[in-house]
Amino acid sequence: MASCASRFLRALPIARERPPRFAAHLIRPRVATSVYSRAVRKAAELAGGREKLSRMLQVPVAEIEKWLADKGKPPREVFLRVVDLIIDDGGIADASGPADAPPAKDAAAPSAWLE
Repeated sequence: MASCASRFLRALPIARERPPRFAAHLIRPRVATSVYSRAVRKAAELAGGREKLSRMLQVPVAEIEKWLADKGKPPREVFLRVVDLIIDDGGIADASGPADAPPAKDAAAPSAWLE
């Protein structure tokens, strides 16, 4: 005589089936990368590699690897130097503004429309 549990499982065919192995990536949600790892990755790219970035920041390569893997975050001072590297390389427009900025208009000057 079959147990109550086995009769229940036979009534639910989905419960007995295992998901295919190739669908494992669909089951586990992907973890978003942190702003720290994205910034360190960009800085390493701009510096010419992880080793060069570690020399520029004066930190061990193992720390860079840890930050890239989201296993930790850099100290604030180091992170600010990473941001400075990204900004200095032209990642963000400088404060002088766009090169083709239109000339400033004088609001007090007489207008052709009023004459």
